Amino acid sequence: MINLIATDMDGTLLNAAHEISEENIQAIKYAQSLGITVVIATGRAFYEANTPVNQTDLKVPYICLNGAEVRDESFNIMSTSNLNRELINRITEELNHEDVYYQVYTNLGIYTENPQKDLDIYIDIAERAGQTADVEKIKQGIQKRIDNGTLKVVENYDKIEKNTG
Repeated sequence: MINLIATDMDGTLLNAAHEISEENIQAIKYAQSLGITVVIATGRAFYEANTPVNQTDLKVPYICLNGAEVRDESFNIMSTSNLNRELINRITEELNHEDVYYQVYTNLGIYTENPQKDLDIYIDIAERAGQTADVEKIKQGIQKRIDNGTLKVVENYDKIEKNTG
């Protein structure tokens, strides 16, 4: 018997418009009606994972930030896990050395040094999922994240507040 279904968001649960299709909504509700727990497991922060779900009447638990935060159906934080400063410094040093683009996720938001790189990544995600990327809509979404403060642009990640968790 299946007790749990965990689904990713980008390229899985969400369509090219970054929305949950009616077909997926009905599939989740059907699984839940059978007593199966459906959980969203994503690299996204909760406030970004919840946005498309909030446009539906679904109630699901979340595993966010690649497992660093777990929330129940009522959005209560069940557990969190943070990296210590020494490990963060070692990781970022290696990423910078290898010229790997990354974002920094904190309790105060997501930080980027290059919003254009975010656009390129979202287009790539859509294309790898066999979908046509709506570049204008993706640009608007990135700008909305910047405007509402969930995506913060910094010249250098060293400028991030030291009191973040």
